Amino acid sequence: LGTTEATGLHLIATDSLEQIQNVPTPSTILSTCFDHSGKVLATGHDDGIIRLWSLPTLALAAELKGHQGPVRAVAFTPSDCLISTSFDSTTRIWSVPHEAEIGVLDRADGGGLSVVVGERGEFVSIGYANAMHTIEVSDFPGEPEGQDR
Repeated sequence: LGTTEATGLHLIATDSLEQIQNVPTPSTILSTCFDHSGKVLATGHDDGIIRLWSLPTLALAAELKGHQGPVRAVAFTPSDCLISTSFDSTTRIWSVPHEAEIGVLDRADGGGLSVVVGERGEFVSIGYANAMHTIEVSDFPGEPEGQDR
C-alpha cells in the first residue's frame, strides 16, 4: 500500500499498517495512480513533473516533463498510456514504455480537475470546473515518432 504525505511516499504494510519505507520527493505530490500491473505508481507534482516509481521498492523509474503547471490528476489506461491533466490548461497523453508524450489536449478555459479511465480502457473522461470531456481511447495519437512498441 502506498500513501503520500506532501513531499514523500510511504510504503505501508497492509496487514499491520506499519510504515515499511519512506521516500522523500522533491516537490509536493498532488495526485497518484497505480498502473494495471500494480508494479508502477505515478505521482503528479506541483512542479509540473510526473514521476514513475517502481513497486515495491519505490525506486524512481522515470520523470515525465511537459506540463507548465501543477499536475492535478493522473490515470493509467490498460494499454500503457498515462493521462495527466494540469493547471496549465492541458491534458497530456504519455507512452509509459517510451517515457514520451504522444499527445496534448488544450483547453483555453482551464485545466482538468480529474481524469478517469473506463473499466475496459475504451474511454477517458476529464472533469473540468464547468464540464466533462470524454474521449475514445482509439482516438489517441499513435506511438512517439520513430519508436515502435
